[in-house]
Amino acid sequence: MVAFLDEVIANIDTYRALARTELTGFYSNLSDAAYHFKFTSPYNGGIYLGLAAINIQTFLGRAYGSNNSVWAFTIDALELISANWPEETVAVDMDSILSAMVTAEPDQVQYFVGLVDAYRQSIWDRPFNKEFFASLARGFEQWP
Repeated sequence: MVAFLDEVIANIDTYRALARTELTGFYSNLSDAAYHFKFTSPYNGGIYLGLAAINIQTFLGRAYGSNNSVWAFTIDALELISANWPEETVAVDMDSILSAMVTAEPDQVQYFVGLVDAYRQSIWDRPFNKEFFASLARGFEQWP
């Protein structure tokens, strides 16, 4: 499934770039049409207006068409995400943490203790904030 999602994302990016190219072409041809209407001949201006119309039609197809468009690929991606979204999320609370620790495998316990010791070592030489930790300890003075 992940490979399919990567493919959909790549298609979105490709067709977004192609749509941008068409929009840039539309701007360029519209500018050329304005130039030719003003300085050369209406015939040449009409040619560039026709090219600009083709650019905008192609842009709309690549951006919003029913197949092979940014819109279609975005819908595919959202449907894939929706189909694989977990129905129910699991809360992380103290009970679930303690249950996980009680039922942990020995190598998981060893990994956890190693992480705690690494954190402890990383703060070993730092200054100790007495007021902060005293305030923290006072929060545990009354247990429910």
